[in-house]
Amino acid sequence: MKFFVLALVSLLSLSSHADEVSNAVRSFHQLEFINFISDSGIKHDDCYPMPDRQTCVKYACSRLSTFECDDQDELEAMFNVCKGNFGDRCLKAATSKLNSFEYNEFSEISELAVACSGFYDVSCIDYVCQRIGHFKCDERSELIKIINQCK
Repeated sequence: MKFFVLALVSLLSLSSHADEVSNAVRSFHQLEFINFISDSGIKHDDCYPMPDRQTCVKYACSRLSTFECDDQDELEAMFNVCKGNFGDRCLKAATSKLNSFEYNEFSEISELAVACSGFYDVSCIDYVCQRIGHFKCDERSELIKIINQCK
């Protein structure tokens, strides 16, 4: 019985330690993100609360025809490709450089949304396209390469 109690106390302290480590890691990542935003010149007021991927889904679906994004399976698929997106800023920046025929199908806007996952500083897209010229930023594949390089 004594052994069982000691084992239980030991497990509880390990569980408590794991929670403590998880909380510390979570705090570190939050501070890292805040420092990133501070260094990038973005004001905290512009970022809080951070938009969820629902904003990405709404924007992406608004760029598709009416028969796409109109059932649960298509919406679920769009939520999956928007995972990791912080709102619609990256998608808006990308689509502003392209003709609408470059992203008017689910697979095309999905490619852009996946590329935008985890991407914060959309000013990099504008800067690169300004430096290399508009004609090198007007195709989806070119823009995806630029987004991936800017990450």
